[in-house]
Amino acid sequence: NCQDAASIYNGYAQLELAMKNATHARDLLMKGRDEVNRQSIGNDSPHRDRGVFVCHTLGMLELNSNRATEALHIFEDAMEKYGRSSLLLLGCALCEVKLGNTEEARTLFERAIDHDDNHAQAWQAWGIMEMRAGDYDTAKALFECGIRKCPRHGALWHSYAVMEGRMGHASDARLLFARGLKQVADYVPFYQAWSSMELREGNTNAAKALITRALTVDKTKGLSWLIASDIESKLGNRGLATLFLRRGIECAPNEAVLYKALGDIVLACGKINEARI
Repeated sequence: NCQDAASIYNGYAQLELAMKNATHARDLLMKGRDEVNRQSIGNDSPHRDRGVFVCHTLGMLELNSNRATEALHIFEDAMEKYGRSSLLLLGCALCEVKLGNTEEARTLFERAIDHDDNHAQAWQAWGIMEMRAGDYDTAKALFECGIRKCPRHGALWHSYAVMEGRMGHASDARLLFARGLKQVADYVPFYQAWSSMELREGNTNAAKALITRALTVDKTKGLSWLIASDIESKLGNRGLATLFLRRGIECAPNEAVLYKALGDIVLACGKINEARI
């Protein structure tokens, strides 16, 4: 007798996705979508909003499952039923990026931002697409516009700083990481990316301090343990590098990259049977 069953289905599906049960999540989202469609939409915006969220989650599930065409159909069908929204337009844009249709994606990103210029993910995703296309000036302009509109969105600062670091502008990247942390304190991806950059720059002490901070904030992030191990490997401390990987597996047992890295170290020591395990 729930009056908002679609939201329950959506929440249940999000839980299943967090547990890597994509098939069950997909079934739940389809039921949630059907539940919304059975209700009288009319001008009842709450019901339309539920439909948008359920379809967005379903579309992103398909996109993340490398089913971009199916995801695009879901987003487009949702816009026909519930009207255009920045969330659905962004979903379509991401599908077009995945399908290699850059011009279509640009048009959709622009429409998403025109619909809601406070949509931080739209600014970030568009900037990342331009960065990957090698148009760094446009990417920079998009990241800066997004930050002006949404200064507390950590992923925007992160993407911008990472781009500057990859371009060899280490000083600018450091400034962006530091400014981002003032806006979003203890955002682990900042510490991870900043530490990796300092390691590339040869500043191992700074890299160590940053990744230590990341692990202090959250020990369940496998990437942090991997970076810590890489730092020690670069310093020739194979034993400590191995220790970090083993500790990382204890804290993040589902991170496959940690097992691979540990297997590589063990194999390099000639312990073939242990590497197999």
